[in-house]
Amino acid sequence: MRDELIAIERKLYNLYKLGEMFASQEDPSLVDTFQLLAEESLRHQKTLSTVDLNLKGELIFPEIRDKPPSLEELIREAIIAEELLARTYLELSAQANGSVRDILKMMGEECLRHSYRLKLMYAK
Repeated sequence: MRDELIAIERKLYNLYKLGEMFASQEDPSLVDTFQLLAEESLRHQKTLSTVDLNLKGELIFPEIRDKPPSLEELIREAIIAEELLARTYLELSAQANGSVRDILKMMGEECLRHSYRLKLMYAK
């Protein structure tokens, strides 16, 4: 499961880097937000690679497109992914103990904040 979560975070990181590029051309005010989201996804990858999850099960997650055709599509896709990832982390945190529980809960809450930021961008 850890490898699957890392792969999802990696795809989100790549999506946010693409969002940076789109934003630099279409709406430069969004570049900083995409940079922050990318940094946090990268941090999630690193955290997952060091935490002993020791959780079983299969992760069912929709495919994240590598190159959405527009900034709007990119944001919409990222919102869906972040909300599903938040729910996944929070559900996993309920199964975990100690510091692993706290880390997963924190990452789930960060994903919810990512979703909120993305929704603000989408409404713009």
